[in-house]
Amino acid sequence: MGMVSEDRQVTYRELFRHHLSDADIYKIRQATHYCHPLGNDRFKEKIESMLERKVGYAGHGRPCVRHGSG
Repeated sequence: MGMVSEDRQVTYRELFRHHLSDADIYKIRQATHYCHPLGNDRFKEKIESMLERKVGYAGHGRPCVRHGSG
């Protein structure tokens, strides 16, 4: 795809033909701000496999410890 300059230009313009919703723009900005991949679970798993580490949101601080009542 895009061997000829005109073909590449048409293909590139098609990327911007539709407007993004405010919700999608927010998701893109959040992912960019926190350097997290934006995609479905399969996409994230593939990124983690390639990087050999977890990506995405992680809880902050120590895990919550619950004490029994008894």
